[in-house]
Amino acid sequence: MSVPTPPSNSTPANTPSGVQSIGAPVTITEAIGPDWTDQVTDLIVDVVDRVHDKTTGPLISAAKAFVYGTVAALVLPVVLVLLLILIGREMGILLDEYLWAGYLGLGAILVLGGFFAWSKRAPLGGTP
Repeated sequence: MSVPTPPSNSTPANTPSGVQSIGAPVTITEAIGPDWTDQVTDLIVDVVDRVHDKTTGPLISAAKAFVYGTVAALVLPVVLVLLLILIGREMGILLDEYLWAGYLGLGAILVLGGFFAWSKRAPLGGTP
């Protein structure tokens, strides 16, 4: 058996000369880095952003869809009625003496649309 030898005061060949010895005190700033406050702040901001995106993001999207849907449901019928009035008046201008033919054509289009919608309805019993 060999007897262990005490460590020498010279630095080993594979370590740089500027490295502190193992027994030297190390401060938190040296261990973590000089910008550890920035890192912690960025981590907190990232976590808060992720929580915000997963909770309030879908709620905001749902609220926007509800508002846009409500506005469309209120505005669309008015726009359709005004469009029908515009079509009727334009046909009256184009078919000056035969105004009844314009109204007949517009009525036929609306009746055909009604027949189409009636054929797509679900029966009152439930199953389509």
